[in-house]
Amino acid sequence: MDTVASAVFFAAWPTATYRQLTFGGVTRAGSGVDVRVRLHGTSAFADGPLWTDVVLVIRDGRVMDLRFGANNGVVPPGLTTSLVGSVLAEISKELAESAAASRGTSSAAGATTNRGGGAPAAPSATPAWRLQPLMPGGWYQVSEDSTRGITTELTGTAFPDQGAVSRIRFMRALPLPFYPNGYLLEAETTTASGGYALLTFVRIGRAITWLDGTSAPIYQLNERVGLALDTAEQAAAYVRFFCAAIQDGRDRFVMVEAPQQLDWPESSAAVPARTRVRDAVGPLDLSAGSATWEARGAMLHQGLLSSVTLRVHRRGTEKPGFIEMVDEKVLAENIPARASAFVDALRQEIRR
Repeated sequence: MDTVASAVFFAAWPTATYRQLTFGGVTRAGSGVDVRVRLHGTSAFADGPLWTDVVLVIRDGRVMDLRFGANNGVVPPGLTTSLVGSVLAEISKELAESAAASRGTSSAAGATTNRGGGAPAAPSATPAWRLQPLMPGGWYQVSEDSTRGITTELTGTAFPDQGAVSRIRFMRALPLPFYPNGYLLEAETTTASGGYALLTFVRIGRAITWLDGTSAPIYQLNERVGLALDTAEQAAAYVRFFCAAIQDGRDRFVMVEAPQQLDWPESSAAVPARTRVRDAVGPLDLSAGSATWEARGAMLHQGLLSSVTLRVHRRGTEKPGFIEMVDEKVLAENIPARASAFVDALRQEIRR
């Protein structure tokens, strides 16, 4: 359930970090039960504990609804109607797989190895990662079996460094609300010389789109599968994704909504800069137009933290998903956070 819990927690508070789930109890109701759980995480703004109760309404063996209960958030949690549907479907799927596994049927094995091209399965343990995720969100660790299955799918794709594919150790995944059944995955590997690196790609079903620091693969994917930018949640997630996946020279464009997103050096010299970032950033602010979204937030690029306004072209326009910067104002310079960029399509730590 951690996979679903992480997605629900991210939907509740997109800038927070999910930690764990605790069981709250079961109440009989009509033809089923109400299951209470509590999702725990960390606030992006104060590093403090953040939690919300969630009630799963199960009737006749099916998950019919999901409701938030008590919570300690300053901003109340909430889910869009479309996301509720996708979360309920994922919960029902996991319940069915768990039931099959308890009966020893082959359907559990199929789900674990991810032969169907659906959501990558989660593991029982989480390894350490040396680079921050490409973008913030409800990431979860992919199981070893699912990692092996996806690695097999990657073999023979158009990625130029198949050696890096063969050296994949583990993966993490993030559901993408703006692509139907789309997941952003990162795979830990090494360069030919043994350096630490990540492979980054979007997986929809069994179709793989490699990210390499340019916008072309994203625009091609938008045209091929269709881009859903109907809600502010979808638009905000797309802005985070698009900006983090492209770069100018050797540095990516990172939308910063909390200082915890960044990889800070342990030196005390970084404390003043971290304070400046904390005071300058906040959640993305989205406003809708007839054919575009406007997103206002803070962007980090080449050590400069800037306040930016981005215009995002919606579905039905000439180039859906196209993003243009319409305003920029520098907020702070010489931000010492560690950076990463795509080098020969492998994301690696770089020195500014």
